[in-house]
Amino acid sequence: KKAIEGYWKGKHGLDQVRATAKELRERHWRLQAEAGIDLIPSNDFSYYDQVLDTAILLNVIPQRYDRLAFENPEDTLFAMARGYQGPKGDVTALPMKKWFTTNYHYLVPEIDSATDIHLNGTKPFDEFEEAKALGIHTKPVLVGPYT
Repeated sequence: KKAIEGYWKGKHGLDQVRATAKELRERHWRLQAEAGIDLIPSNDFSYYDQVLDTAILLNVIPQRYDRLAFENPEDTLFAMARGYQGPKGDVTALPMKKWFTTNYHYLVPEIDSATDIHLNGTKPFDEFEEAKALGIHTKPVLVGPYT
């Protein structure tokens, strides 16, 4: 959270956010492996919201965010999550919805007739391979269609 907020405030770059995320994933995988957990998940780490990650993975990106044409995919994710006001344009964030009866909220993907659903990234595969390179076999997790 601190790394992302520092990035949003311009205190450090995206490389630091990515490095912090990688370190956190490794630490959590190792803790689980050392605790003897049999099914260690991967693709459970998110910069913001797993539902949003899944929407982006499936190219469910409304045109207003796609038009911003960010160089880094994380910037599109952050624009969808919290809105964006800057030289590339002005957009609001996706709406939020309460997760059942919890205090957790998730971002609601928007699908319309222009949405071209297809695989738009490799995050689940990359994180599986990242853990595998550490000698940790994980079970990739995905938000399911019912969700």
